Amino acid sequence: MTIYADANDFAVYWGVDIEDKFEAQLNRLLDLAATNIQAALQSAGAYNCTLASWATDYLINLNVVLAGVIYYAPCWPHLTTDEKRLYLEWANDQLNQIKNGTLELCSGATGKDFPSIDWAEQSTNEFSAAKIIAKDL
Repeated sequence: MTIYADANDFAVYWGVDIEDKFEAQLNRLLDLAATNIQAALQSAGAYNCTLASWATDYLINLNVVLAGVIYYAPCWPHLTTDEKRLYLEWANDQLNQIKNGTLELCSGATGKDFPSIDWAEQSTNEFSAAKIIAKDL
């Protein structure tokens, strides 16, 4: 299992103090929350790719948000129901972007919305058609 964040990352992001007695529990909940990310990466065919330089920090951020809004532990941030909903909507949107290829985390990949252009050559007579076919071969 790939681990993206740890208890220290969680504490820094949410601005909470983690008691030593809760650290193992928190790390396990972060592992569970990471499975959502792993599923999204797997569905996009990006689970085993080399991540882009920025993607590691992005996945830490996503992991601590998912853990903070899905699970509960005594050291959790005190979020209102509306705040949890907004964080969860953001996280779900990020997971959907990973799944559908809009957000590409692999190094060197561009994602499905990267601008590109290509066109097919068209012939106007038999001679240009033969030239296109010859070039293609």
